[in-house]
Amino acid sequence: MSREWGAGRALGVALAALVAVAGCRDRVDVERVSENASAERASQGIDEAVWMALTGEPRFHLMAARKALEDHKPEEAASNLSAAQGMMRLEVTRARGAHVRQRLEGAALEMGEASRQARGDELSAGELARVTARALLAMAEHHRELAVADFRSGEPSAGGVNAAEAARGLGYAFTAAGLEVDSVLAKAIQTAEVAAERVERDRSQRASAEADSALVLLGHHAKRLENALGALRR
Repeated sequence: MSREWGAGRALGVALAALVAVAGCRDRVDVERVSENASAERASQGIDEAVWMALTGEPRFHLMAARKALEDHKPEEAASNLSAAQGMMRLEVTRARGAHVRQRLEGAALEMGEASRQARGDELSAGELARVTARALLAMAEHHRELAVADFRSGEPSAGGVNAAEAARGLGYAFTAAGLEVDSVLAKAIQTAEVAAERVERDRSQRASAEADSALVLLGHHAKRLENALGALRR
């Protein structure tokens, strides 16, 4: 089996699960409990390698939605928001803590509403920025928690992937919120990314411990952004 074929098959499995979960993209609030149950069943059939391959997908679609809105392509923006929403619904089933799970669920609902607004050409750049910032922060915290759990359960490869995405996502979240990525935050992000790469390279206990410490620091910055976004809510 070629690597390309394997990656394509993995992506196909994930996308099939995603389609099964998302259902009608314009009915976010209908039978929510049933949708969550469907998402959980779908997520149980996705291999860990697929999760790793799709780690940055929600972020990618959120950035694509912003670009589409800037280019006056509301339908394209709406489609990307729906895709990000579907991926986030699946991620909810893997959330480690209740706080992050609730934030992922809330972000998914916000993206559904933003998608509807975009289709009606009613979504402002400011509102999309707020929705994007909250979603990216939720995902960054989600991956941070997954990484910590991975390191503690002796899965450094997965931990490295999740740690790197937590760092990247947090930086994008600050930018989306219109807040400066100052030198202190930039250093924390870089430290986490370097530690994540080292873990993936040598998979040693020491590298995992260094990455774990870097994630603790990222958590402090995530809390700072969470507080700022709370103050920015309308």
